[in-house]
Amino acid sequence: MASPSQRRTHDPLRPPKARTRHTAEREERKERGTPEKSHSRTPKRRTHSQERSPRHERTSQKRTGNPERRRRHRSPERRPKQETISEKHESYESSNSGTNLLSSNALAQLNALNDHNGEGARNVEKKEKVYSLKRSTREKVATGRVAKEKIKHRRRSDGRSERRRVSGPLAEEGGVYRGNRGGYISTDESRGKRRFGKKFWIFIGVVVLLLAIFIPVGVVVAGKKNNSGGGAGGASTDSGDPSNDELKDISESDVPPEAKNTALDPFIWYDTTDFNVTFTNQTFGGLPVIGLNSTWNDSTQANQNVPALDEKWSYGQMPIRGINVGGWLSIEPFITPSLFNQYKSNQGIVDEWTLTKQLGPSDAAQTLEKHYAKFITEEDFAKIQAAGFDHVRIPYSYWAVTTYPGDPYVPKISWRYLLRGIEYARKYGLRVNLDLHGLPGSQNGWNHSGRQGSIGWLNGTDGSTNGQRSLDIHTQLATFFAQDRYKNIITIYGLANEPKMTQLKVSDVVAWTTSAIQVVRKAGLKATIAFGDGFLGLTKWQGQLQGMDGLVLDAHEYVIFDPNQISLSHQKKIQYACTGWTGQMSQSLNTATGFGPTLCGEWSQADTDCTQYLNNVGAGTRWEGTLQSTDRSVSVLTPSCPSKSSSCSCSEANADPGSYSDQYKQWLLMNAEAQMSSFETAWGWFYWTWVTEGATQWDYKAGMANGILPKKTWDRDFNSHLEAKARHRRQPESNVPPEPEPPREGPEKPLRGFKQYSTSLPFGQYAPLTSLSGPTYVTAQTLVQQVAYILSDRLWTYSPETFALDLAAKEWYREGAKNAYGYPTNVESMQIRNGAASIALGYVFSKDSDVKKRFVPQSIVASSSALQYLRTALDQLSLLYKIACPFVAHVAALDYAGASSQLATDYASALSLVEEMGFGMVSSFSAYDVQHMSLFSTLLAHIIPTIHIYDGVGLGRETTRVIDVLDQAGLHNTYKAIQHEISAPGEGCANLDKKIAGLLKAFNGELGTQYRLFEYHGHASPDSVLVVFGSVESSLAAQVVTSLEKDSAKVGVLSVRVYRPFVEDQFLAALPPSIENIGVLGQVTDLYAVSDGTVRSKLYHDVVAAVSFSDKWATAPTITDVKYPRETVWTPISIAAAFQLLAKKPLIQSEMFSDSASPGVLQLLDPTSLLEYTFWDLDTSNSANAAIILSQALAKDSTNNVTARTTYDNLLHGGVFRSDIRKSKKTVEASYAIEAADVAYVGDQVLLTLFDVTRSLKAGAKIILRLPSVKDDDVEAKLPAGFKRALSIKRIKLYILDPSAIEAVREDPASEIYLVQTTFLRVALPTLEKTGLQKLSVINGSIGILEQMAKNLDKALRIIEVPQTWSALEPDEMSLHQSSDIRPTSFNAFDKIEPEPPSYVKDWKSAALGLAFREAYNTRPSLRPDLSVKTYTVHVSENRRLTPQTYDRNIFHIEFDLGSSGLTYDIGEALGIHAENDPDEVNSFMDFYKLNPSEIVQVPSRGNPNVLENRTVYQALTQNIDIFGRPPKRFYEALSEFADDPMEAKELRTLGGPEGATEFKRRAEVDTVTFADILLEFPSAHPSFHDIVHIVDPMKRREYSIASCQKVTPNAVALMIVVVGWVDSRGRDRFGQATRYLQKLKPGQSVTVSVKPSVMKLPPKSTQPLIMAGLGTGLAPFRAFVQHRAWEKAHGKEIGDVLLYMGSRHQREEYCYGEEWEAYQDAGVITLLGRAFSRDQPQKIYIQDRMRQTMGDIIKAYLKEEGAFYLCGPTWPVPDVTNVLEDAIARDAKTLGKKVDPRKEIDKLKDQLRYVLEVY
Repeated sequence: MASPSQRRTHDPLRPPKARTRHTAEREERKERGTPEKSHSRTPKRRTHSQERSPRHERTSQKRTGNPERRRRHRSPERRPKQETISEKHESYESSNSGTNLLSSNALAQLNALNDHNGEGARNVEKKEKVYSLKRSTREKVATGRVAKEKIKHRRRSDGRSERRRVSGPLAEEGGVYRGNRGGYISTDESRGKRRFGKKFWIFIGVVVLLLAIFIPVGVVVAGKKNNSGGGAGGASTDSGDPSNDELKDISESDVPPEAKNTALDPFIWYDTTDFNVTFTNQTFGGLPVIGLNSTWNDSTQANQNVPALDEKWSYGQMPIRGINVGGWLSIEPFITPSLFNQYKSNQGIVDEWTLTKQLGPSDAAQTLEKHYAKFITEEDFAKIQAAGFDHVRIPYSYWAVTTYPGDPYVPKISWRYLLRGIEYARKYGLRVNLDLHGLPGSQNGWNHSGRQGSIGWLNGTDGSTNGQRSLDIHTQLATFFAQDRYKNIITIYGLANEPKMTQLKVSDVVAWTTSAIQVVRKAGLKATIAFGDGFLGLTKWQGQLQGMDGLVLDAHEYVIFDPNQISLSHQKKIQYACTGWTGQMSQSLNTATGFGPTLCGEWSQADTDCTQYLNNVGAGTRWEGTLQSTDRSVSVLTPSCPSKSSSCSCSEANADPGSYSDQYKQWLLMNAEAQMSSFETAWGWFYWTWVTEGATQWDYKAGMANGILPKKTWDRDFNSHLEAKARHRRQPESNVPPEPEPPREGPEKPLRGFKQYSTSLPFGQYAPLTSLSGPTYVTAQTLVQQVAYILSDRLWTYSPETFALDLAAKEWYREGAKNAYGYPTNVESMQIRNGAASIALGYVFSKDSDVKKRFVPQSIVASSSALQYLRTALDQLSLLYKIACPFVAHVAALDYAGASSQLATDYASALSLVEEMGFGMVSSFSAYDVQHMSLFSTLLAHIIPTIHIYDGVGLGRETTRVIDVLDQAGLHNTYKAIQHEISAPGEGCANLDKKIAGLLKAFNGELGTQYRLFEYHGHASPDSVLVVFGSVESSLAAQVVTSLEKDSAKVGVLSVRVYRPFVEDQFLAALPPSIENIGVLGQVTDLYAVSDGTVRSKLYHDVVAAVSFSDKWATAPTITDVKYPRETVWTPISIAAAFQLLAKKPLIQSEMFSDSASPGVLQLLDPTSLLEYTFWDLDTSNSANAAIILSQALAKDSTNNVTARTTYDNLLHGGVFRSDIRKSKKTVEASYAIEAADVAYVGDQVLLTLFDVTRSLKAGAKIILRLPSVKDDDVEAKLPAGFKRALSIKRIKLYILDPSAIEAVREDPASEIYLVQTTFLRVALPTLEKTGLQKLSVINGSIGILEQMAKNLDKALRIIEVPQTWSALEPDEMSLHQSSDIRPTSFNAFDKIEPEPPSYVKDWKSAALGLAFREAYNTRPSLRPDLSVKTYTVHVSENRRLTPQTYDRNIFHIEFDLGSSGLTYDIGEALGIHAENDPDEVNSFMDFYKLNPSEIVQVPSRGNPNVLENRTVYQALTQNIDIFGRPPKRFYEALSEFADDPMEAKELRTLGGPEGATEFKRRAEVDTVTFADILLEFPSAHPSFHDIVHIVDPMKRREYSIASCQKVTPNAVALMIVVVGWVDSRGRDRFGQATRYLQKLKPGQSVTVSVKPSVMKLPPKSTQPLIMAGLGTGLAPFRAFVQHRAWEKAHGKEIGDVLLYMGSRHQREEYCYGEEWEAYQDAGVITLLGRAFSRDQPQKIYIQDRMRQTMGDIIKAYLKEEGAFYLCGPTWPVPDVTNVLEDAIARDAKTLGKKVDPRKEIDKLKDQLRYVLEVY
C-alpha cells in the first residue's frame, strides 16, 4: 500500500535565519584544541549504502534510478560469500528495503577496507614494548597519576591548505570553481605527493622536533607546580582545569589505605565537580555507587510537551526526540580528531585501542579523563533541554565496567562520568537511553566499537568467551541500574550497538540477544530493552523475539555512505527521507511485516561523507572519489557528488557554515526536519550527535547556531522551505493560507468571504498549478489532473458537470499555465455520447499532427460511466497503437448504481474494457500514491495503452495532506529519467511482462519507493489470503489485516496494483506458500450478478487461471469468489467480514473494537493521537460551509494532519449532507466514514429522525444540536426516544445551540456560520479557541465578528443534562431502521436558490405563430414536455371491476393496448401513470379564482430555462399543477406573503411554523385539505396564476405493479388497482387522484405512462421455487410471475415449485383472479395455493397462518431447493410472515443438527435477493 506503507506526511520547515558562529563557541573549540577553520569538518555515519564507512556500513535495498549506478551493484551470485545465516535473513537485496541496510557485498568490501586500515595498528602492537608490571599495578598507576601530575597534551591540527573547488552546496546550486583535484591521499600509498620544496619540509621537521622536546617538559613542570599548591582542591589554573573545591572539607585520611590510588579515591580524580566525594565502597552488581548523592528528584520535566520523569511516557504514542552524546565515553575519531591528528599515518593510530596502546596506561588515563570531564558538561545537558530534546542516548563501552588481559583500554574511569551524566539528565528532565557501544572482542570491527578490524565477539577463537563476558557485564549493569533511583530516568537499555549480523551468524546473535534479555530481566531492570537491527533489514525481524515483552528494535539511518545514494539530488534525498524511511518504519511497526516497536537510534542531516576521519582515519571520500584501498572492489575512485565530475570537492562542505548559501542552509534544515517527521511515525529518533570538534553537519549544537537545525525539536515548519528543493527554484504558492498575524490596532479588515467551488478541489478551492509541490493539502482528483496536464500535449475530458473531474485542469488552461514542454496543455471538455473519443482519435492520427510530438503522451480524464461511449475509438486505438502517441486514460471509478441513484465506485466497467481491448490497467490505493500511479501509468503508456483507475466517490474527493508532491520540474525530470532507462538498448526486446517489471523497478529506483505489481500485507504464514482490487478495498483491507494480525489471525491480503497485464509469475510469488484458502474480493455489476451463481468476477478468473496452472502447492488452495455490487460502501467491519468468510475461527475479538460502545466499530487508527468530528446538516443551511472552513483552519497547524470529506444526498429531505474531519499528529489514511467521533454537530432537528447520528459517536463524546427558540423544559419532547436512549447509554454530552439568542444572527441569518464555527471551537477545542478564531478569520469573516460571536456565545450555547433514566427508554420503530450514514447521490448541494424565470400570459395568436412558423420560433412539439422521464401514449383496452358493485371496495383490472408506442417492460416492474385532475373540479376552481381557461401561459422549462413551454391555464391545472393535492408547511409560509389581511397572514405563518404543528397535522390528516381549499379559506391571499405555478407542487406520477407478463401478452400491459376513497370531516367524498382518474377511463381513451424498475425480480434460475405472499392488490406482480412460469413451462423449460399465498377479507367479494389461480394450479404451474380469507369464519385466518400450516412445503421449497420469497402489500403482516420463515429456518437447522441464528439467516437471504419485500 501506499500510504501509510510507502508515503507519509510530516511537519513542514520554519524559515531559517542566517547566523554567524558565536564567539564563545569558537573559544570553546579553541580550548579543546580544534582548529578554528578546519578542513576536517564533515558529517558522520551512514546511509543505506553499498559502500559503508567503518562507522556505519549499510546498503540500499531500494535502487536509484540511474542505470549506470545500478549496473555497478554486483549480482547476488558474484558477491563474496559470508558466514551462513538462517533462511529468514538470507537475502540482503530484499524487495523490502527494511532500514536501508547494507548488502553482504558492500559489507565484505568495507571489511576489507577496515582490515587494511587496521594493519598499521597491528604492526604497532608487534613493535610496542611488553610491560613487565602486573595488570593490577598498571591500573593503579593509571588511575593514580591522572590528577596528581596534571599533564596536558597539546593538540595539533592539520594545517594543509587547498584551492577552492566545488563542494556539496555549490554543486547543488550549479556553481563551478575550476582548480586542481585534491583530496586525501590513500593509506596504501605514502601520505601524499606534496608540491612544496624539500627545504620547506626540512624546516617543518625541525620545528616539529623542537615542539616534541619542549612542550612535554612545559606540561610536566606546570603540573608539578600546581601539585605543590596543596592537592587537588586548589584554585583553578589558567589552563582551565577544574577547581575541585568539593575536596576542601574532607581529608585524604578518610580514604582507606586499600582504596587509595584506585578509582574510588576522589583525591586522584581529575574533576570532582558535582560529585559526592565522601568515600563509599558500596556496590550493586559489583559496580561502585561512586560520586552519587543519596537523594534525587524525578519531578523534573524536559519541556511542556512531555510528562515529568515520574509520570508515564507512552512509547509508540508520544514520539521520542532525542540526542546522542557520541564521542564522549566511547571515542570516535571523526568527532574528536584532535586526539588522532598528532600521529603519522604509518603509526596506525585509528581507534581507542591503538590510541590507548600508543599512549600507555598513565598518559591514556589522564588524556581520556580530561576528555571525559570537558567534552560533555552540565552546560551541555542544560542546552540539550533548551533545544527541546526529551531523551539523551549515552554511548559507553565495556571498559567502563572492567577490562580483560591484553586490553589497553583505560578501565573504570568513564563509569564515574556516566553516572554523573545520568544525574545531569535527571536534573533537566531528560530520559536516558543507555547504549553499550563497545563489547569485548568488538561486535562489528569498526573504530567506534573501540577496535577497528576483525570481529572477535561471537566469532573466531575467543568469540564464545567474549559473548559470555558481555552477558556478565550486562548482569552487573542491569543489577546496578535496577536500583529504585533509576526506574524513572533509564527508560531504554541497549544491549549491543550495531552488531554486524551480515558477518556474524544470525542464529548466534539472536540466541545471545535472548540470553541477554533474560539476564537483564532476571536482574530486575524493567526499562525497555533496545536491540540493534544488525543490518539485516527491518522486515527480517518479523517473527524474531516477538514473544518477549518490553523490547524495541533500534535502526540507524544514513544516506551518504553509498556512491549511488550520495549522488542523489537534494530533492531526491528529501523524497527518500519522506517516503522511504516512513514506509520502512511503517512496515517495521506492523508485526505482520516487521518486529513491531521501532525507533531510530542514530541519523544525521549530513549531505556528504567529507568529514575528516568519517570513513576511518586517513581514508578518502566517495564525494571526491578518493576512497582508495588495496582492495579495488572497495575503492571509489570516481567522484560521487551529483555532478560526478572533477569539480567534486570537500572544501566547501568542510568550510565554516557561515559561508553556506541561504539556499543550502534551507535545504539542510528541510533535510533534517523531513527525517524527524519520518522517524516520528515510529517511536521517534536520536540525532547523532550533540557536539563535535568541527563537523557542523553532525553537530546539533553547531547546527542550531548556524540555522540549519531546529532550535526547538518540536517547533518545525516544512512548508516555508519549498524553495530549497533541487535547483533552488522560487518558492511556489501554497493552497493553504498562511498563518494569521495577531490582530493589530486600527480599522477592521474587510470581511472575507468563502465559496466552495467543488469537492474535487482541496478544501473546495482552486489550487494554482505552481502550488502543487512538497507537503501540501490536495485531493487525489487534483493530483491526477496535475500529472495529466503537465505531461500531456492535449487533455480530453469526459466528465458530467456535477462530477467536476476536470475543474482544476480547465482553470489552469484558462490561466495559461504551461506544461512540461513549455506551452499550455489544450484541455478539451467533450460530450459523453457514442463516438465520444473519435475527435481525440482523429487528432492523434491527423496529417496535421506535429511529428515532433510523436512521443508526447495524450491523456483522457473520464469517469468509468463514460467508458462505454469511448469503446469504439479505444478499440481502434489499440489496433493502431504502434504508430500512435502514448495514450493514458485516468479514470475515476464512478457511476450511478441503477435506479437507486446512488453514486457507486464502478470498477466492473473498466475491468471488462481492458480485458477486451488489451489495455494496461494500474490502480491507485490512496491519495498518497495517486500522483505516483498517474506518473507510472503515463510511463506505461509508452509500452501499451493504459488506464489508470482510482476510487472516484471517496478517494478522489477527500482533502488530505500529502508530503512529497512532485512539482512540475520534479515530475518532468523523473519522467525523463525513467523513460531514458527503460529505453536502454535491449529493453525493447523483452516480453511484455519483463518490460512492466523493468519499468516498475526503474520507477522505484528513481523515487525510492517500494511499489509492487502485487502487494502483500498480513501474517507471514497465513492460512487464508484475500485478493483485492480497488482503492478503498486495498487500503482498507491492508489496515484491517494489520489489526487482525495483532491477534495472531493467520490471514493476509494481496492487493493488485497492476491488473493488466496480469503477471502470473509475480502474482504467484507474492502469495505465501502456506495458504489453504484464497478469497477473491471481486466487483460485479449489481445484486443480481451477486446472486447469480453463473456470474464470476473478472478478478476471480485471473486468480483461478494463475493458481490452477501453478505447481507451487502440493495441494492447490481453494478459491472463493467473494462478489460484491458496485454500490457497496466498505467499512472496517465489512472488510473484516470478508476475511471471516475465509477463516476457520472467529477473527474479531472484543478488544479490537473501539471504546465507542457501538457494535461493529473496528478500531484501526490510533485513538491517542486522533480527533474526529462530524457535521450533519441540510444543504440549505446558512452554516453549510462551516465544516470545510474549520478543516482548512485546522490544517494551518503544521503539526497536524487533517483530512476532510463531504457526502451529499440530494434526494432526501430536499438535500442533506455530512462532513467528516479527522485531525492527527500522524498521517491519517481512513477511506471510510467516521465511526467514533469526538464531537458532532447536527444542524437541524429533523436529521435526528432521518439518521442515527449517535452511532458514529464514541462513548463520552459531545454533540451540538441546533435547536432554535426551544426552552430547556421543552428539549426532551423534541428529541426522538432512540436518540435520547443512545445519549444516556454512551454518556454523550448534549449541547444546545440557539441561534435566535444572538441579535446579530436574528438581524442577519447569514452570519450564523460564524456562530457555528465559534461554537465548534468552544466545545471541541476550548484551549485553542483564541488562535482558532485568528485562523478562521483569514478564511471567512473577520476577527472582529468572530470575537464578538465568542463574547456572546454563552447566550446561545448551553449544556443539557442527560438523565440516566433515558437509557431505559424503548426505541421507537423509526429509530430501529435509521441509517448511520448518508447515501451519496451527488458531489455538491443542489442549488435550489435559482432566479425564477419570468412567465408570460399570451393570447392564442402568440402560440399560433409558434406552431405555424416552427423554425423561426424554434418550436418543438412534445408529448408532456413537463415530464422529465421517457413517456409513452397507450390506450385503454379493458377496464373491469373485480369486486361486486355492492361491495365497499372497488378493485378493478385495467389493461392497456401498447399499439405502436414501443413500450417494453420486465417482470416485476411498475407502470407510472401520469394522471390528470378531475375536469369538473378544475373548472370549479377556475370559476372561483376567476381564471380564463384558454389563456396561454409561456413558462421556461425547469429542465432547460432556454426552452419555453406554451400551455393553457386549463392544461396547466389539469396536467401540471397538483392544485388538489395536500399542501406542505412551506405553502402556508409562502402564501402568507400574499395575504393582505394581517390576521390571515399571521395565521398562515403560524401554520407554517413550529407553533402551528398540531393544527397543521389536524388539517392534513383529518380535514385532508388541498391547495385549493386553502386558497378558498384565505381569500385575502390571492397570488397570481404565475405565482401559483411556483408555490404549488407539480403533479407526480403514481406507480402500480404490473400484473402481466409481456412474453404472454406482448401488446398489452395490465394493472390491478383499488380505488382510494374516504369521507372528510365536512362529509365530502374524497378520492385518490390517480385511482379515480384510472377508474373513470373508458376503452379507447389515451393515457400517458412510463416504466419504473422494481426490486421484485425473478430468481436467476427457472428451477428455483417461488414462494409468494400477496394481500389485496399486492397479488398484481405475482400474476405476472405466474404467467411467466406458465410461459416457460409451455416452452419446455423445467420450472421450480410455485407456492402462492393470498390474503383478503372475503372469498366471495375479494377472490380476485381466483379462476386464473385455480386454472394455473390444475395446469401444474402453481404447486400450492394458500388462500386466507380472514372474515369468512369465526376465527380470523391470516396469510401467516396458511404459511405455518404448510411449513414442510416452505422448508423444502425455500431452504432445500434455494427458493425465493416475495411479500407484496401493506406493511402490517411483515413481522408475522418473517417469524414463520425464521421458524422454518430454525426447524430445518435443528433437523440437520446445526445451530443458527434465524435473524442473521434472514439477513443473508436478503443479501442474496431471496427475501424480497415490496410493502406500502
